[in-house]
Amino acid sequence: MQKDEFLVALGVHLRKIRESHNLTQADLANLIGKDRQSYQRIEAGTTNPTIWYLQNIAEALNISLKELLNFN
Repeated sequence: MQKDEFLVALGVHLRKIRESHNLTQADLANLIGKDRQSYQRIEAGTTNPTIWYLQNIAEALNISLKELLNFN
């Protein structure tokens, strides 16, 4: 899998998890102390988040980082 494909797949997976928790992008961004636009770029697959950023997202969603990254 190429980097661009990975980032898009990650974004799709994050959106599904976020929506399953009935959260908007703004809700989740607020929970992790980021602005909505910053979070939206991750879901769009246009930015490469740090592992720390992903850990914060996982904690806000009350899931493990492993679960967050398990989308293949």
